[in-house]
Amino acid sequence: MSTKTIFFDAATSGHHGEFMENLIYGLSDSLENTYIIIVHPDLRTRLDLARADCDSNVVLHYLDATQTRSLERSTSLFERGRIEVSIVKEACIKFEARRVVMMHMNIHQYALITSLRMTWVSIRGVLLNPYTPLRRAYGWDAKLFAAFTSLRKRLQFRLMLCNQQ
Repeated sequence: MSTKTIFFDAATSGHHGEFMENLIYGLSDSLENTYIIIVHPDLRTRLDLARADCDSNVVLHYLDATQTRSLERSTSLFERGRIEVSIVKEACIKFEARRVVMMHMNIHQYALITSLRMTWVSIRGVLLNPYTPLRRAYGWDAKLFAAFTSLRKRLQFRLMLCNQQ
């Protein structure tokens, strides 16, 4: 029985599509596990071509119109993170996934404190710029802002780690 792993990224800009392409090429030789990539439909052509190019058995799943509309209507990163985590939760149930890799954990930190608590799912992710060190800030206002931002990011990071998955 193969282990099913979901790679999730709802962003379409810049390096996100390229990263998913690299995943497809890198995972194309794996036969023992099932990999499911869930992304925004704007990446469909690009990722379908990559999958065909390397004859990959990676499963590509695209967000539906309802999901993309709700993401577009979100008014804050906290709300977007909550919506994305609910999409991932539904996908875990649908695909019977055992592992999830979230490509941009920054916006999911608060949602992971309370959501996606399924004991059979192991959560991993990429956390970009977890906190801004004070040494990068110049001037008192910038240092004060960096100190509060750093404190907030450390707190949300610790709260996120309360989720045992």
